[in-house]
Amino acid sequence: MNQHRLLKQQAECAQNHIKRIKDDQEQGLYPKSFSLPLGLQFELTSKCGLYCKHCYNASGESHSKDEMTLADWKQLVDGIIKEGGIFQCIISGGEPLLLADSMFEIMNPLHEDGTGFVLITNGLLVTNDIVKKLKKYNFYWVQVSIDDVLDTAHDEFRGKIGSWDKAINAAYLFSGAGFPLRIAHAVTPDNLSRLPEMIDLAYKLGASSMVCGSVMLSGRAVANKELFSNDDEFLHELYSVIERSQCQYRGKMDILTSSDLMMDIDKKKELPNSAVVIRPNGDVRMDCTMPFTVGNVLKNSITDIWRNLGANCWEHDTVTQYISELDERGIHPSHKNHQDLDIKLG
Repeated sequence: MNQHRLLKQQAECAQNHIKRIKDDQEQGLYPKSFSLPLGLQFELTSKCGLYCKHCYNASGESHSKDEMTLADWKQLVDGIIKEGGIFQCIISGGEPLLLADSMFEIMNPLHEDGTGFVLITNGLLVTNDIVKKLKKYNFYWVQVSIDDVLDTAHDEFRGKIGSWDKAINAAYLFSGAGFPLRIAHAVTPDNLSRLPEMIDLAYKLGASSMVCGSVMLSGRAVANKELFSNDDEFLHELYSVIERSQCQYRGKMDILTSSDLMMDIDKKKELPNSAVVIRPNGDVRMDCTMPFTVGNVLKNSITDIWRNLGANCWEHDTVTQYISELDERGIHPSHKNHQDLDIKLG
């Protein structure tokens, strides 16, 4: 692939970051492994009011069942705090606001322990009352997904008429209340030409940052490959728009590109693991991109799971073999047969 200049800069920054960490490790200034995770992502539910074509964890399926109860989540949080706590908790789903007050019950002990949060929402359930309740927490950012400047295109992409209006309203409510708002935008061959307008819209909504990138081949996207492009011309135009917009909005809004998958994998392989994802059935996954489960918090404590497999999961033989089979854009041969994997380690 003829990499765009922005992608090359990202690769250089990633390599320089890895080198700095490695140098610090040699001098004993940075740990070679973490005895406990620094951050966790809580996928609080698999339920969702939308049915997005690209959903990486296939949320909103009618047959989906959440095995983690409120009591299970609270017990997990209590254990985390007793072990020393975490710096960051990403609250996601599905749609986490479907849990209503139960979401706040899960967040409260972590907040009191000093944890900072990221909230990922589709905006459907965001109201003034919800925003007021969220004000007491410390947020790195609150993320609302808007996938087109055209309401009809966004609604079709996300499977619900009126979802664009709800997302726009949610963005205004968050930015108006002083939250660090991030707009997430999935770029496809269909909406790439409208990306400059979408970036302008994010700024008008009061976003402090916007992250955009091509669709990841996971979950429902595996069966909707028309959303994904590995064409050099598509990628060149995507990164060119982002680069121009970064210059245009410098000092006003950060415009980020979702990490190149292989770059992200290389970085995670080289550096000590610091986080995992906890799914609605209790499964603990390496991250959002890799199909590996390292344990289940309904069966074992997160501490035991982390120390047994989580901390060193990127060095596992099965993971190493899987990565060796990826092509230059991070696509595994299994995806060519419309398969999505869930591989349990250990």
